[in-house]
Amino acid sequence: MAEVNVNPATPGTDPGSGTMAQTAAQGADGAGIHGSGKFSTEANEGRGLSEDLTRTIAPGLIRDESDENIVKMGWAQTPINAMMRDMGSRKTNSTVFKHWSVDLRVTDGATGNAAQTFPGNSLDRNTPKPQDLTVADAYVFDATDQIMFIGIPGYKVKNGVFAQLPHVNLNARVVAVKDATTITVQFLNAKTGEELTIAANTTIANLGHAAAEEDASTTPWFTLPEPDEQYIQKFMVQSQVSAVFQQSAKEVNWTEDDVDEVIVHQLMEDIEKSYLFSVKSYTFNPAEKTYTRTCSGIIEQMMLGGSTVCDLYKGDLEFSDLLTAFNDTYIGNSGSNTRYGYMGCNVGPAIWGIKDVTKNVTISEFKGFNYEFSQMGVMGYKIRFYHHPLFDKMDKNGTLYRNWALILDRQYVERRVFRSMEETKLELKKTGTYDGDSRVWCEMSAPVVKYPKAHALWIFHDGNRPTP
Repeated sequence: MAEVNVNPATPGTDPGSGTMAQTAAQGADGAGIHGSGKFSTEANEGRGLSEDLTRTIAPGLIRDESDENIVKMGWAQTPINAMMRDMGSRKTNSTVFKHWSVDLRVTDGATGNAAQTFPGNSLDRNTPKPQDLTVADAYVFDATDQIMFIGIPGYKVKNGVFAQLPHVNLNARVVAVKDATTITVQFLNAKTGEELTIAANTTIANLGHAAAEEDASTTPWFTLPEPDEQYIQKFMVQSQVSAVFQQSAKEVNWTEDDVDEVIVHQLMEDIEKSYLFSVKSYTFNPAEKTYTRTCSGIIEQMMLGGSTVCDLYKGDLEFSDLLTAFNDTYIGNSGSNTRYGYMGCNVGPAIWGIKDVTKNVTISEFKGFNYEFSQMGVMGYKIRFYHHPLFDKMDKNGTLYRNWALILDRQYVERRVFRSMEETKLELKKTGTYDGDSRVWCEMSAPVVKYPKAHALWIFHDGNRPTP
């Protein structure tokens, strides 16, 4: 660093003629500076005024670059709008719109709440006597469907004798659907001559249509989806910067760009919170004749659409519980093989507390404290987990959202955007209301959960699982 002359009274004086050490020795009155104009000690005679010496004797003369920087607090390493960034985006031209979900055909049902018995003489395929069967919901079946009763054995004739076949279940063909709880069936592989009893609540699997060779058509099946209506929500933040602020020399690095950065971060956080927790509604202002609409958030759409909710208990959590939740997330829907879990900070420790998990940690991992839980995978199906700081921020007591893992199938969740995020600069000085400018950031959008059954919510509760 170049030498600096700090003696204003005698410009050009060789700073090597003295140092500021004497000033420190003379006390707080500063006599060494304003009195003699000389700075000298024998120890520092002939030395230039270096940066190190200045920091030692008069650190107030030096301004560090770090003194001019502002610390932006609360900015997480994980983006606060992690879910919004991961969603696909589609343009919409209306602030009120509809969207549809089309599921695959329901492939299972169940018998009624009471056991049912059928006479043996009704079971012969060559002299059919169709029987009425009570079921929980008859409208998941169609005429000509072939169905299978899980757990009820089927028979085969061998050399004129009925023999029960291992692992082969009783089959039947649906002849007609009579009403909401009754179907008419013809059994295909029951034991003729003996009564057949079907237990209550027996699961029925639908194998598909079994048409006769002469049939040119079968019972038409189609899905009429019910449209879900969604509102576009208008998100907005605003900042004002005075003309004095804009024109002043500043001692800190804080410009209009920094102001924009902060308010845009706030806008993205507001959008993410609404995407998660908002409810579809509106308010009307009769004086101004204006509507304010709020969008339906992801959680509300999932709960209305029948998404799976898995309750896990940290007190007696076992690895098998995780596998059950994993299974429940994938069974009963036709979502993607890979899904994404956004979790609060309590989920990871809960999983690492499982004995089946911790006992598999190697010595090297233990020494390095390199614990990581980022993915579950079974037979080609995967859930990738990410920590979402918003769950922690929204849960001050640490008892609710920090214990959540929201499992989303990105293929079936997207943003509908009416107006992309944009900035408008308002020159308020021209209106006579404010000596300065205002910047308004705005976006109009909403989330859409297109297939609620492909998503799931895992909730990790404190304590042990309640006794049934």
